[in-house]
Amino acid sequence: MTYRNLKPGFYYLKCEVTERCYYVSGEKRGNKWCPIKEYSDGELFTVSYAGWNGLLWNCLPDDKELAECEYSETNPTVYPLILKK
Repeated sequence: MTYRNLKPGFYYLKCEVTERCYYVSGEKRGNKWCPIKEYSDGELFTVSYAGWNGLLWNCLPDDKELAECEYSETNPTVYPLILKK
């Protein structure tokens, strides 16, 4: 059984205040997130730290945020994600 019954894959969130992507492994380990743009001074700006980072299982997005995400089985970002096998 997967953690929180989340389908493994990519969850892309794009809204008026942020643009980010989550990679959910389906387990407590191996989850990632990729900040892309954040809201500042009335606009979305690409962040200087854009790219994939580790994400603790207890920091996964809640159901409300996940409902706003677009699901994909493949990486929808321009930032490569290398997964350990």
